Amino acid sequence: MKWRQRSRVRFPKRTRIKTVGKRGSEPFQGPGVGPRRGKGSPPVQRGKHDPVRTCISCGSKRSKVHLLRLVLDEHHCMERDEKGTKPGRGAYVCKEGSCMEQLPRKRLERALRCKSIQEGRPV
Repeated sequence: MKWRQRSRVRFPKRTRIKTVGKRGSEPFQGPGVGPRRGKGSPPVQRGKHDPVRTCISCGSKRSKVHLLRLVLDEHHCMERDEKGTKPGRGAYVCKEGSCMEQLPRKRLERALRCKSIQEGRPV
């Protein structure tokens, strides 16, 4: 017994006139033309977004303003990035507290994705 193929078109395509407002009124004329049902909801005003980063030493999540960004320069020496504009991959550490003194070297290397950090200049 052979299987019969189904036809691709099951139902004929019906064309429909789009209307606005009551049924049977004028056909749809495009955006910005014709009667409107309502003005809709007013635009939502949102507060300014503040980026959140994680300290690599203690793991606390804080605003980017409260953290210090550390960056590797071209000689693989660690530098402070006060403005947050230096190129390259950065890692964030708490400005206040003992996070900078207790910073494990392996965590810093993992966060900056490098194998070794040279002891050039003090951070």
